[in-house]
This record gives sequence, C-alpha cells and structure tokens, in this order.
Amino acid sequence: GTSASPCLVLGDGRLPPSAEAMGSYAFHVVSVVKGSSDGMALGVTTRKPSEVPETAQTADQVSPAWLLGFDGAVWDGAVKEWGVSQWNAASLKEGDHVQLIVTAKSEMQVLVNSQRVAAHSMKIPPASRLYALLDLTGATSGIMLEDGSAQHHSPEPPPTLHGSTLAAPAGRAHGGAKRSSAAPSAPSFCRSCMGRAVRLS
Repeated sequence: GTSASPCLVLGDGRLPPSAEAMGSYAFHVVSVVKGSSDGMALGVTTRKPSEVPETAQTADQVSPAWLLGFDGAVWDGAVKEWGVSQWNAASLKEGDHVQLIVTAKSEMQVLVNSQRVAAHSMKIPPASRLYALLDLTGATSGIMLEDGSAQHHSPEPPPTLHGSTLAAPAGRAHGGAKRSSAAPSAPSFCRSCMGRAVRLS
C-alpha cells in the first residue's frame, strides 16, 4: 500500500562494460501503487554493498551515486547537486520494460519500452566500475530483473545485469523475494516483502 517503506536495492556485481557503455541493466515493473506523484529512482554507484554504510536509507545517501527518477529529478553525486529531469518515474506502469544505460561518455539514459525517456550528462569518472543502485519507492512497488539472455532494443546495446539469486545483507534486510512463475531464473522483489535494503548477486 501507500504506507510501504522505501527499499534500497544494491547490485554486488560490477555491471559489465562494453565499448559503448560503462554499464547497463534492465527490469520489468511488476507492481505499482496508484495515487503517488513520486516514483522510484534508478542509477549507479561505484560502491560495493559492503562499502555502503548502514545509515544509508535512500539511494542519494550512497556516496557517490548518480540517479534519475523520483518526481522528475536528477542526482549527480560527484558534485552533490540535484537537477530536473523531463522524466517522472511515477509514470511507470505494471508490465513496463525499463533499461538504464551509462554510456562511455558518462551520459545516463533511461529507456521505457525501448523508447528513450531521459538522457543526462553526469560527472561519472571514465571507465568506472559501476554497480546497480535503485530506490524502490513511490508509485513503483515491485520489479523483476530481466534475464541476461533476453533481447534488448536499445540505440546503444550494452550487456545487462545478470541476476541469479537474491540475498539480504546481514542486519539490513529480512523477508523473502517473490519470484515470477513466468521467468523463474530472474529474481523479483517487492517493498512489501523486503526490508530496508537488499543486495543482488
């Protein structure tokens, strides 16, 4: 429901780079909350989950972090500045396919159903080791990682995040992860069944 707490999601494997991109990952929206003007945030960090302090409760509290989403916002953790995005993540609907790409030129792009909805230049150091970072909050209450073997329709198709299991860092999360019967190899999770933070492995 609307009272569900935000869930900080951390990827513990480096996003595989390519010639065109420093990293990319994709997911499907599996559940939403109606009536919220705020949405989830998706982005990246150079921090491994073991390096993220216990006090971090939202993605912008991870340093450094680069984020897009919420109610139409951009966070550049290199300069610690908020900006405005033309894309409001509250517009995501159940079944939407979402992909985040960080290009080799440090531009962060979001594609929804293969359509680019946001592109922002970030001060991400070139050739950074990037890890997935998401804030499951606002209108988006559940997502499912895309299987790494799935096809992508992107203007710059880099590799995607491969999710095989879902584990909670000690002391930071509790509860089990929901799994889709249609894609049992792809982990999914929901705010209602997870703790404050989860780690993808």
